[in-house]
Amino acid sequence: VAMLFTAQSSVIIAAFVWNAGTKVLDVGGSRAFQEGDLKESISLFDTSASVGMPRWLLWKRGIALYYAERFAEAAAQFREDLVEKPKVMEESVWLSLCEARQGDFEGARDRMRDFDRQMGVLEGTGPGVRRSIYSLFCGGEGEHTANIVLQETAKTQGSSESFYAALYLGLFAEAQNDVANAKRWICYAVCSDYAQTGNDFMVSVAQVHARLRGWSCNQH
Repeated sequence: VAMLFTAQSSVIIAAFVWNAGTKVLDVGGSRAFQEGDLKESISLFDTSASVGMPRWLLWKRGIALYYAERFAEAAAQFREDLVEKPKVMEESVWLSLCEARQGDFEGARDRMRDFDRQMGVLEGTGPGVRRSIYSLFCGGEGEHTANIVLQETAKTQGSSESFYAALYLGLFAEAQNDVANAKRWICYAVCSDYAQTGNDFMVSVAQVHARLRGWSCNQH
């Protein structure tokens, strides 16, 4: 019994140490990203993978790679995520962004629609901002309505939905090399009420986006 207890205890302790270690690395990688130290952020997320964190959980690594303009590697991260999480719409959106930034905006949308036909991502995404974001990036007959809904939502302020609507409108504009609208909507996100109070990694995404591009975002 003592030997069994010792063996079980060793497994529990090892699992605890692994979880604690990867948690520390995730927090460190997130903090480095928030501070704009992309190289350190990516390094910490890579270390997390090397000590056992499943790579398909490292979506923040994909975002850090995107802002480091390592778009092919970022795309590879999101493709890996989609193998395990095919119906998480954000993974498809970020993959499309990475491919668009490599000069293939329409091709990225075509592949996104093909994937949706296979996996039913839109069908599995409930009504609201997330569904509109996905429809916007996919294109097709739902794009115009999605764009209007997101713009109106972004202007309401005061909620996480208004923040996310503005953020993804800005990212969508950037995917098309529309700098003016990218700045407009990213600054909406940065100045939103949610960004001032929300403890959300994606708030730091909007802030880092603006900072890296040298945009001064004033309160609307």
